[in-house]
Amino acid sequence: MAIRSARPSKCLIVLFIAVLAISTASAQKIQSRLEGVVRDGAKPVVGALAVMNDYESVWHMKTNAAGEFSFIMPSGCYDVLISSPLFHPSVKRFCVKSGDVTKLSIKLKREAAPRIPLS
Repeated sequence: MAIRSARPSKCLIVLFIAVLAISTASAQKIQSRLEGVVRDGAKPVVGALAVMNDYESVWHMKTNAAGEFSFIMPSGCYDVLISSPLFHPSVKRFCVKSGDVTKLSIKLKREAAPRIPLS
């Protein structure tokens, strides 16, 4: 009569790790995306500060040479603030579902007396 070891075989360990990895990956939240562009009329606003927040997190970035910005986030409702020294700031609120791509086009208005950045 053969005596078997109580230790699981290597195949069972590999199978267990593979199942665990697959279940972990499928349990992750599907992310949503915000794609925005900031313009002054037809011209992009380069280097504008884009700040997005919900009640738990804050994301921020500057617009690129085309006036574009983007954020990846979980589903929920968010506020986006766009600010640049020569323009009035703009705030937008939006909600996204899992997997949604939301596109925002924001037109900033020039200030009559531009703000002077403090050093």
